This record gives sequence, structure tokens and C-alpha cells, in this order.
Amino acid sequence: MNKIAGKNARRVDGIEKVTGKALYTGDLQLPGLAYAKLLRSPVAHARLTKVDASRAKQITGVIATLTRDDIKDFNYKYGATYKDQCIVAVDKVRYVGDPIAAVLAMTDDFEAAVVTGRHDRELVPERLRAKQTPEAAALAAEAAQGMRIIDREMQLLTPPDEAELGQAYSRLKERHGEVFGWLPPDVGGLERLGATRMRQYVRTWINEWDLVRLDPSYRPETEMAEVSSDYREDPDLETSGDIAGSD
Repeated sequence: MNKIAGKNARRVDGIEKVTGKALYTGDLQLPGLAYAKLLRSPVAHARLTKVDASRAKQITGVIATLTRDDIKDFNYKYGATYKDQCIVAVDKVRYVGDPIAAVLAMTDDFEAAVVTGRHDRELVPERLRAKQTPEAAALAAEAAQGMRIIDREMQLLTPPDEAELGQAYSRLKERHGEVFGWLPPDVGGLERLGATRMRQYVRTWINEWDLVRLDPSYRPETEMAEVSSDYREDPDLETSGDIAGSD
């Protein structure tokens, strides 16, 4: 006899989701985690004349970039029924949001670090105006407008507060115990970390739990060292004045 059909069944993840305890991909912070950002088309249809990723490649913290130049020599089209889609645009952009390029970096506030640290708000429009052509003047106006949009919509990362740390710590400790079948000990000294990223706390907790799990007699002490990022570019690229664009 079928004991399932016609009856309500509780979702195995229902409680976690409705109480906000469920962890999604965006909640995961793993050691060595990198962050990807896409440059998407702001227009519905345009011919792509140039994609220049040389500046991004020179910036400290950037692991890799992806543009049409990286896939032209491969069978880059894909699709469930017809293979007519590209990972990034090659010759044209065909809708608003069409991916043009991707950047993989070691910081998730890359835009804020680069725009602020490199003074791009002032330098990019100034370099365009220095060309003294109508086309460059139009691009300078668009660049200035884009910088204002970044300023308005930029959300800088802030250190996690005690409530966020407590919730993440309790949930992660519970999950670690479930996965390895043990009772993780409390990790002391959280107030000494002074970290500004949740992932730094998560790394500390997991590292100490794993060390104690493998050697119960071991008593680890974790210290955090701040490493500053340098987003300066190659001086030759700084003065070249090359600006990529599309029509």
C-alpha cells in the first residue's frame, strides 16, 4: 500500500528555510575563496569592437580575466537545443545584461578598492578629456556619470557585529559536529581577531576545530595578520591613455 500519495509531506529543509537558518551558496566562506564579477552590456544591441582586459590583469589581487579573446580559438558556443550561446559576447551584445567580460579576484569589494584607491573617479574622465576629441568628450561625460552611479550605489563591507558572529558561529559549530560526528569545542579569543570579514572568523573556527579533531591534545592559538592590498597598475599602462569601448 502506498503510504505517501495523497498525504502532506514535510519538506526536509522546511524548518531551516522558514527560520532563516538555511545556508545557501552565497553564505559559504571557504579558505582561499575568490570572487567573480561580470561586466554586462548596458544596451540591448551593439557591435563589439574592442575588449581590453590589460589594466585588470595588472592589478594586484586579480587572478584571471575572461574575454572573447580567450575563447575565440575554441568551440565556445553552447545551448540545450541549439548551440547558439556564448560564455561572453564575441562580436555583438544582443540584450541588456549580456556578459562581456569576467574578472576573478581575491576581494569581494574589488570595485570600491579600485575606484577609491586608484582615484579613478577623477582620473578616467580627465584622461578622456585630454584627448580633446568629440568622441572622447562624450565618453568622459558617460564615465563621470558612471562614477556618480558607483558612488550612489556602492555598499562597502562592514565588520560583522556580535549578533551576526554569534549566529554564524553557532550554526557552523552545529554543522561541523554533524558532518564529523563529534562535539566541536568552543573557540576562544574571538574578540582578539579584529577581522573585518566574516570569512576570516569562519576560517579560524574551522581551522581550530579540524586541528583539535585530528589531535585532541592540541591547543591551537590563531593570530590574524592584516595584509594590505596594493591596487596600483603598471606605470606604462597608467600613462598609455588607452580606453576600450564598444559601439
